[in-house]
Amino acid sequence: MGATWVLTMDQDSYFKQGTVSQYIELANAYVESKVAIFAPLCNTHGKIPHTLPRYTSCDKVMTSGNLLSLDTFALLGNRFREDFFIDSVDDEYCYRAKRHGYGIIQINDIILTHALGDIVAAHCLGFTKRIHTHAPLRYYYIVRNTLKLADLYPEYSKSLHKTLRKILRKMFKRTLLYRYPQKWIRWHYVWQGWCDYKKGISGKYNR
Repeated sequence: MGATWVLTMDQDSYFKQGTVSQYIELANAYVESKVAIFAPLCNTHGKIPHTLPRYTSCDKVMTSGNLLSLDTFALLGNRFREDFFIDSVDDEYCYRAKRHGYGIIQINDIILTHALGDIVAAHCLGFTKRIHTHAPLRYYYIVRNTLKLADLYPEYSKSLHKTLRKILRKMFKRTLLYRYPQKWIRWHYVWQGWCDYKKGISGKYNR
């Protein structure tokens, strides 16, 4: 269709009316060259910082809400890593762009509302708390693909392992303290993700 940029959206993300036009204007106003992605500031839990500069350089951003350069996409292989299937697809592309000298720029004046995971009721000592979590199978991809990504991009290995440990510590704490649906099944998929990483298995989970 002759476009040089594409806006990528998840089904559970949205901008307020009129935001996309402003988004495009601010992207065009950015003066630095070699930008692979412009990204919005994501509102995932209702908390938005108010003292950020207009533009922030990032190592990675999630795919939803991105303005993606198609020229750069072609230069970087014209593909996403489909063998990752779900998690870390966006991170891998960002790391690939950064490795080749391209920028990932977040425009903090532009807000994207995005639903991150599911909200479930967790019970402890007669109290109920609503917590954010993912469907059990997502933890398979989180573990397997994060470890694989750390191998592919050793320059980000330390931060990736730190993030994964943080996720697992949070899961462990919730497992001990709360009663909520399918909490033990999540640990089954964590184990399966680690096993398949060690075996070099990629793609869609099929067992």
